[in-house]
Amino acid sequence: MKIEESVEYMSKMYLERIIKSFTQDYPSNRDEEEYREIVKSNADTLSNPENISKRIEKYIADNYNDPYANKLLYNFIIRSILSKLNFYSTEEDIRSAVINRENEIVELSKNSDSFRHIDDDTVNTFSVVLKTALEDERISNDELALITRLRKNLSITEKDQYLIQAKIGLFPNEKKEVHTSTEISRGINDLQKAGIIFYCNNYDDGEARICVIPDEIVSGVKSFLGIELIEDKYQRLLQQLQNKQLKEILRSSNLYIYGTKDELIERIIHADIKPSEALEHLTTTELSDICSKIPSLNVSGRKDEKIQRLIDYYSKLVIKEYSEENTGQKYYEYLEELAKRDIDSLLANKIVKDHDFIDNAFEEGTRYLFKNKLNIPLIEFSGNEHADGGVVFEKDKSILLWDNKSKKMEKLINFQIVI
Repeated sequence: MKIEESVEYMSKMYLERIIKSFTQDYPSNRDEEEYREIVKSNADTLSNPENISKRIEKYIADNYNDPYANKLLYNFIIRSILSKLNFYSTEEDIRSAVINRENEIVELSKNSDSFRHIDDDTVNTFSVVLKTALEDERISNDELALITRLRKNLSITEKDQYLIQAKIGLFPNEKKEVHTSTEISRGINDLQKAGIIFYCNNYDDGEARICVIPDEIVSGVKSFLGIELIEDKYQRLLQQLQNKQLKEILRSSNLYIYGTKDELIERIIHADIKPSEALEHLTTTELSDICSKIPSLNVSGRKDEKIQRLIDYYSKLVIKEYSEENTGQKYYEYLEELAKRDIDSLLANKIVKDHDFIDNAFEEGTRYLFKNKLNIPLIEFSGNEHADGGVVFEKDKSILLWDNKSKKMEKLINFQIVI
């Protein structure tokens, strides 16, 4: 959802929060529409990666004396939204995701395999530094800068830091308790006031309230958090690699190299190995082979260009939820991609195996739409000479027949309904 669309679902109070995140010099006592125009006209300012970092840093400095604790919470909140389709979520889902993620880290910290890639001396050294920094129950900016520098010198990832913090009983805070729903809601409000989350309180005609990170802001937010790919898209990318390539990535980080492909992939992700770092272990020929499986990607160029090409492709990939057992629902969820023959998305999400199956999938998805979503019984045809589908409307017994025609296009056609 873009900024232009997001603001249409926001009332004056939430629009004003966004405006105040980048300026105090704005006309007060204006109506909602004027506030919407102010936000839209400042889209470039809101989406600039450097400004995003400054807004978050300034908000924390102006309101809190513990930058580390707040950044940790903001990190989990933002990641929970970025993991969602179209980058929006309800506040309830965000709270649940953050609590589940923090509990997961606590449980992982109890497993020795989580530290297999780090030697004991490194874990002990970093543990002492964290304990010392947290003695006064807060980590200052100077202490955080020192910890970050040490972490990088010791080749410890941010996730490793959380695991070590949990191992010594100080995660996510000195109380050793995961964040409460109230604390997470406060964090969501903070990120609204920092101009990161747009709170759409009038979404779906006021029936729903969602927290949105607009499309224009996503790239800058990822940059701030050091995210190259969110987890489900990273999994899709790693699925394209062979087992021997996955094992080489794990071996280079001193991680256990045995198990099923899914286990190898999970281990890479849990070790917080970035996509660019993982792909660096492949040869330029192997990278070209992966690019060749994606019709729109160029297979030539330098190694770093191919790596970035793959990361950019999977970053933009749309992933939708569906039941694996229900093929009709699967095709319905990807009906738009089937209609415009978006073979890149269809192949990456394993919706079809090749171009030849698109038409059949398109037909089945359309039938699912009428039968399961609109609850209209389908006409059962016999023989081969008939429309792709048809329904009878109970009210007036009128009949609707259709043929599915897909076409590759750069943009969707806007159909106008004439009554």
